[in-house]
Amino acid sequence: MCDAMLGRLARYLRIMGYSTKYSVEEDEKILEGLGDCILLTRDKGLCSKAGPNCVYISSGDLKEQLAQLRLEIGLPLRLPERPLRCSVCNGPLEYVGKVGDRELWRCKVCGQPYWMGSHIKRIKRTLEEVNKTLGFT
Repeated sequence: MCDAMLGRLARYLRIMGYSTKYSVEEDEKILEGLGDCILLTRDKGLCSKAGPNCVYISSGDLKEQLAQLRLEIGLPLRLPERPLRCSVCNGPLEYVGKVGDRELWRCKVCGQPYWMGSHIKRIKRTLEEVNKTLGFT
């Protein structure tokens, strides 16, 4: 689960296929809904309340955030072979079919369409840069 300060990171995690809740709620509501999720936050106070299932994200820079997750919890930084999760609502994606030369998926929850466009190439480059910087391939 990512708190309100980590919206971009939440989208990247979803695009990488990780089920990621995103909450803009007050601290108490976040803690109530946490369950056995790992909480990612830039709020030291919230992290101290959440206990051992919290990772305090020290940087506002996305690449540094990704690197921290790779180093601290061993999170693999890679894209799945096909889109798995909606970057908007975290819902699962279903394959729709081909339209022209594009394969399309749609979120089963909100209906958002997905395809492997140039945005995926940029995200893949970002992940490769972070992995290379950390010495992972």
